[in-house]
Amino acid sequence: MVKIGTTKTAKALQQLRSFLLAIAMSLTATVGAQEAMPASLDDQAALFTRCSGMRTAIGVQKKHIAFGQSVPTEDAVRRAVTSRLRSARLFNDQEADLLLHVQVHVVGSAFSIDVELKKRVTDELYSDELYSDLYFLATSWETSSTGAHGNSSSYIISSLGGALDHFIDEYLRVNEKDC
Repeated sequence: MVKIGTTKTAKALQQLRSFLLAIAMSLTATVGAQEAMPASLDDQAALFTRCSGMRTAIGVQKKHIAFGQSVPTEDAVRRAVTSRLRSARLFNDQEADLLLHVQVHVVGSAFSIDVELKKRVTDELYSDELYSDLYFLATSWETSSTGAHGNSSSYIISSLGGALDHFIDEYLRVNEKDC
């Protein structure tokens, strides 16, 4: 004998799976369309560095985490980021003018990933003159994503890998002549 509550739960789970599959398919189509487009002038200005290496800043924030919930550690995120950058020959932990800032937020069963390229900004009056000797790093390019992790820190790391691949693809495309 089937209980009514069990049937409703199974139907709700099936609808949720269908909804998540539709989102995944639309994201795949969007990413595929982005890969085919040439870099815009904004992306060229935001990402052009003559293929300089970059250092990283990593952060993992957790809120409303249930006991036993699987959440990636800052060390696991750092390894994923530096591994991808080293593979592309873009990692340089001594670089002062270029920073890849990666932030992972986990709130309950949801997560978000932010990847930002920060470049040096000065207050130049002319090419060789400065108003002051001050400079700072400002975000020139960014991407972010959100999702549900299903209590799987490896899924979050995998999603981070996708965001990093997107950044590296765009960065190498803009800096192709110098890389």
